[in-house]
Amino acid sequence: MKKIVVIALFFLATTSFAQGNLQFNQVISGTGILATNGVSANQTVPTGKVWKIESISGWNDGGSRLGLTVNTISVPVSGNVPFPVWLKAGDVLRFTLLTNPASGSALGPMNYIYSIIEFNIIP
Repeated sequence: MKKIVVIALFFLATTSFAQGNLQFNQVISGTGILATNGVSANQTVPTGKVWKIESISGWNDGGSRLGLTVNTISVPVSGNVPFPVWLKAGDVLRFTLLTNPASGSALGPMNYIYSIIEFNIIP
């Protein structure tokens, strides 16, 4: 009986607070073009996955800035995002064309490129 209690306590102690391990799944990279005042399609992190955004770059001739929007919170990509950015399952990612600080308006089109590492969560 004593052994069963010890084994049960050990099992509880080692599994109750586990956060899971991460296992590399794939690299997700892509490019896109945002039109004037454009927003990319939403990308949702799948259940049982975690995304690690490694890099995002955007460029155009109009001086506009690229924004990274996660769950409706938008930040400019130009130097203000501390990479990497981790996203959990259910988080929604999209890219937005932000206004040009000089003109106060967004000038498209904007080209962008991104690189994401996807991990499986292993309990």
